[in-house]
Amino acid sequence: MRKTLLCLVAAVGLTAAGAQAQAWHTELGIQGGFVRLKPAGTNANDQTDVLFVPGFGLAQAFPSPNALFLITPIGDKVALEPSLTGGVLTQAGSATLFQAGLRLDYAIASGLYGAGGALAGHLSGTTGRLSGFEFGLQLAGGYRFHFSGPIHARVEANAQFWKGAHGVPSTDTYGLLFGLSARL
Repeated sequence: MRKTLLCLVAAVGLTAAGAQAQAWHTELGIQGGFVRLKPAGTNANDQTDVLFVPGFGLAQAFPSPNALFLITPIGDKVALEPSLTGGVLTQAGSATLFQAGLRLDYAIASGLYGAGGALAGHLSGTTGRLSGFEFGLQLAGGYRFHFSGPIHARVEANAQFWKGAHGVPSTDTYGLLFGLSARL
């Protein structure tokens, strides 16, 4: 009897939490943060740690978190989020990166969300070895909250898994990101 009552209380609590899940609004935002780039499939200590300021990477033109995003609601608990980033590196030659993503954001409870989607990127360099399109997957989970006035903020754990091609090795990125957005 006790277990049944406890299960009933837990189910009601989860239902209430789901009912309080945030409603998405159309928002435009930017994000940046700390990211660890790791060649996929190696057991070596060969990661690169990078600090990304929105729209500008303080390291190299490699896969990075998408800096500009647009939240487009398709339901109370579900939103599409297209995103873009670009970068240029001029260090021992030059390289440019353009990356686009599309993911589905799902509101779990008030402020909490999970997300998953696809990525496509184009990397080109002056050496000719780094050139072509790469594709990947992204997963994220985070917390959204009101920041100030019309501005909302989010803190997000983000992982990207890139399949290597055209001289670029397969790369995984793991990031802790901070984003700001405003309703349109």
